Amino acid sequence: MIKFDPIKHSYIDDKGRKYKSVTTIINEIYPFNVNEIIAEIIVNPNSAYYQWTPAQVKREWRQSAIEGSRVHKAIENFINKNEFPKNIDIIPLVKQFKKLHFKGKLKTELKVWDEDLLIAGTVDLLEDCGNYFWLWDLKTSKKLSDDRLIKFSMQLELYKRLVEKKFKKSVKIGGIIFFENYVKLRKNTKISIFPVLNCTKAINNIISNRKKELKI
Repeated sequence: MIKFDPIKHSYIDDKGRKYKSVTTIINEIYPFNVNEIIAEIIVNPNSAYYQWTPAQVKREWRQSAIEGSRVHKAIENFINKNEFPKNIDIIPLVKQFKKLHFKGKLKTELKVWDEDLLIAGTVDLLEDCGNYFWLWDLKTSKKLSDDRLIKFSMQLELYKRLVEKKFKKSVKIGGIIFFENYVKLRKNTKISIFPVLNCTKAINNIISNRKKELKI
């Protein structure tokens, strides 16, 4: 078994071994320097944060993270308990999600890991179709920019490898289920599905480097 440490953002198994999270690995390649990014976007006339203060941007991002977690939890409760949320702003999202008509049985917030590579992560949504899985991701960002699409695509490809190794079944990546700008639009948010980019080569390199790092 494996447990997630939210403070260190790492996973630890029952043998006490520490695992590097999928998110951490991708962020090492595409680092997110908060202060540098904020300094750029508040002076960019094309940015949604143009002429904001750094404090306002950080407050907005904290709120986005909170609301994103609420949306994830609402979807999880609907799948596992067939329960609609009490928050009226989230109900329209869950109703839209229900209309997606998945063919397989859905599993949510599923922890997967590789004991050899010491890599672990938590899959948002796994659709079990018997002989194979569909892998999906849930996002509530303001927009799905090119750089974010690259990062999310890499995350899904790495999750795909972990799921295939753990369950010994083939995995197809369905895509990113995107709740656009939920923090601002709330009940008027629409669901879109974005296909992912081909990141096979990039993930092969990550795995190769990880093996060298661990000397395996």
